[in-house]
Formats: sequence, structure tokens, C-alpha cells
Amino acid sequence: MAFGLWLLLILPSVSVGPYAPWLPFVAELSIIAVATALYQRVPLVALFVVAIGAMVDDPSMLTEAYIFALPFFGYSVGRRMENQRQAMYALLAILVAGSVVNVLVPGDPYEWFVMVAVLVFAVVFPWLLGRYRRHYDELVASGWQRAEQLEIAQDAIAAQERLRERSRIAQDMHDSLGHDLALITLRAGALEVTPGLDSAHRAAVKELRISAGAATERLQDIIGVLREEPTAPLQPRDESIAQLVARAADSGLPVHFDGAPAKPLTPVPDAIRWAAHRVAQEALTNAAKHAPGAQVQVKVRESPAQTVLTITNPITDSAKAPGGQRGLAGLAERVRLVGGTLDAGISEGAFVVKARLPHQIPAQEDKALDSVRHLASVRRRVRQGLITAIAVPIALGAFLVIGYFGFFFWGTWNSTLEASDYSKMRVGQSESSVRSSLPIRQYWERPPVDEPAKPEGARCEYYRSTRNLFVDNMPIYRLCFKDKQLLTKNVVFEDKEAERPQE
Repeated sequence: MAFGLWLLLILPSVSVGPYAPWLPFVAELSIIAVATALYQRVPLVALFVVAIGAMVDDPSMLTEAYIFALPFFGYSVGRRMENQRQAMYALLAILVAGSVVNVLVPGDPYEWFVMVAVLVFAVVFPWLLGRYRRHYDELVASGWQRAEQLEIAQDAIAAQERLRERSRIAQDMHDSLGHDLALITLRAGALEVTPGLDSAHRAAVKELRISAGAATERLQDIIGVLREEPTAPLQPRDESIAQLVARAADSGLPVHFDGAPAKPLTPVPDAIRWAAHRVAQEALTNAAKHAPGAQVQVKVRESPAQTVLTITNPITDSAKAPGGQRGLAGLAERVRLVGGTLDAGISEGAFVVKARLPHQIPAQEDKALDSVRHLASVRRRVRQGLITAIAVPIALGAFLVIGYFGFFFWGTWNSTLEASDYSKMRVGQSESSVRSSLPIRQYWERPPVDEPAKPEGARCEYYRSTRNLFVDNMPIYRLCFKDKQLLTKNVVFEDKEAERPQE
């Protein structure tokens, strides 16, 4: 695999190898071989090796030998590296190193623009594509992982629903059967003390009362087995709190109702009404079981914002301590689900249960919607990565093109020596007088090496002869100074094949 990749990356070098010096050719093959061996483990090091090799080969990095290697290793950095911030710093370091090389090696200043363009299109653009590919693969892997987790969650939800159903059944048994058994016990107790009842019937009624009480205790134990945790019970039968109190009073429970009529004037949500009914039912059941004979007071206060329900029963000498208080725990959970609060405890010699139920039920958290939003957010980041991978190189390329041509036009305009000014210059003229007619900068390109020999100890400067950007074999004015005087003036050409006119 690595050998085949190496063969592919060295194709440009091999194509020009027979015509190039053998030492640089071997160096190019060796550099690409080292980078190929390192890119899977340390892709950033491999990119550095190739980038340095390209700079040594040509300061502009525009060389055939690395035309395949630079994009490949740039893509590998984005594809394989997790810490992309380090990759950004590395690309910046390559840019700085290339700029230093272009400054230290005298040559055409436009080579710096070429070097930056090579970095943008041959390194940065593939790096952004590799980073996008990495993010896309992570999204796909995350999607499969999420699907697996959802399958596991479905099994867990099914098991949880079975437990919740058991809890609902237990709560319904506690609320309905427990309440009815408590009323049966209360009726049996009242019948037991009825005057005129013979001893046999009185004993039977007593046994009935004891059996009903024992059944209530066994029901509580069974509920403890069924119910794993307190949850919202099933919907109670459709009766108001006033009707519930009246039914308890008919069974012999001393209870006084103070509150709204059977049909309240203020519209109350059904969930609030059912929760208030459960609270009243459980409180009356506890009062009949733990404080028999005590006067119970049920107070209901309704407003447009909330319903406040208070059940109070004095603590008598015959009162028994509450049991496991599973009923109150279930009530607290039901009240919490509708956004209310439940307080139960002893206050001023009485046991008080107080529920505050707001009429605005809070919205439940939609975890599925949150999951969808999270997935949409991840997909949005991937799309943004693709847009970045395309838009950033285009923007940088446009900036380079505009900057290149802007600098080119500026340099061309300000390095042109007018033919009339050149013809007025005379050998032996002072440098200061000559320089007053010169443009503000020299021409950056040098004529071929076969130009006339430079006078010994002279300093030569070059200037364009025209501002025409598309002229062929453009004449270049060469002025050589020595001892602050114009020593020679010559016309040379960019093209070494061009005929040189005689002065």
C-alpha cells in the first residue's frame, strides 16, 4: 500500500527525472518516501517534510516534483488529525518559512505570491476537504451509534413502561379499594355500637371490622410489591371533591366541607381537578384509618391562577401513627407532575395536608425533540465545514489574484524609465542629477546572464522602457554607477535570443 502510494506520488519527478541532475532527483524521491512512511502516524510531520523539500527545490514551491505530494499530504492532515488547531498553526508556520526563504533568496518578488497561491490551492484547500471528510465520517459514525443507543433505549423504555403500568395499577388499587375498605371499616365500627344488636351479631360485625382492617393492611403490602416507584395513577372516576366528601360523610366519617360547589365557577384543567380529587381521597382515607372519630375539615379555595386544597384532622388519643406513607409519596409525585406542591405534617395538634395546584400545567421536556435538534446542529456544522472548504480557498485565491495584479501594475508603472529621460543621460553625469529623473523603484526581473559585462566595482540598476504589459522582448535600461557618477548606460533585453541594438 505505502509502496504503491509512493510510486503514484513520484510520477511527476520520474517524468522529468532523466533530464534533471541526478542528485536533486534522488533527494526528491527520498523526501516523498519519508513522508509516505510517516503520514499515517504523524501526518503533520509528513506535510512539513514535503513542504520543506518543495521550498528547497523552488522558493515559489511551484515545482513538478511535489505537484501530487503537497495536495495529498495536506488532505491527510485534515483527514487524520483530531486537533485541527495544531494543523492551522502548522500551515501558518509553513507560510512564514516560505516567506523567509523568498526574502533570503534574491529573485522575482512575485514568487512570494506564487508561493502563497501554491499553499492555498495545493495545501489549504485539500486540508479543508480532509477536515470536512473527517467531520462527515464522525457524523455518520455518530448516527449509527445513536441508532444503536435508541434500540437499547427502546428495550429500556418497554421495561420501564411495564413497571409504570404496575405502579398505576397499584396506585389505583390503593386509591379506590383502600378508600372503600376504610369506609367499610368505618361503617362496621358504627354498626358495632348500634343499640339493640344482640351479642352474636355484634361479634360478627366486630369480626367484619377486624377483617376489613386486616384486608387494608394486606392491600398495602401487596401494593408495596407491585409499585417500584411512585408515578401518576390512572384517571379517577368523575366526581367532585364535594361529592367525595358527601360520600364519606354518608359512611359515618365526621367531615365538614368548606369550598367550591360541585361545578366550580372557575374553569379548572382536568389534570388539576383529578389531582385535587386524589389528594382529598387519600387524606380522607388516612383520617378514617389513623384518626377514627376525629372531625375532618376539607377546605377548597379556587382562584384564576391556582387551586388550594387543605385537609385537616385533629390528632386524638386513639389516633395511630401513619404507616409507610406510600399514599402521600404517590400524591406528592402526582402533584409535582402538574407543577404543584404538597405539604403534609403535624401543625398545632392536627395533621394537615395542603396542596397548591397552579392552573397552568408546565410543559414536559421533549427529549426526542432535543435529540433531533442536536442532530440538526451537527449536520449544520458539517454543511458549514463544506462551505468553508470551498469558500475559503476561493476568497484567498481572489485576494491573491487581486493583490498580485495590483502589485504588478503598481510595480510596472513605477519602474518605467521614459525614453526621453534615458536619452538625456550622459556617461560621466553625477548620480544625483541622474537619479532625479529615475522612477521610484527598479525593475524586479533581471535580463539574461549574457548581458554586457558589468564594469568592475560598479553598481548596476535596471528599469523598464515601457508600461505596456504585453510587449515581447521588452528593452531594459541598465544604468551602472561608480564613484557617484554614471559609468555606463546600456539597453538589454529580457529574451536572450532578442537582437541587441548598438548604442
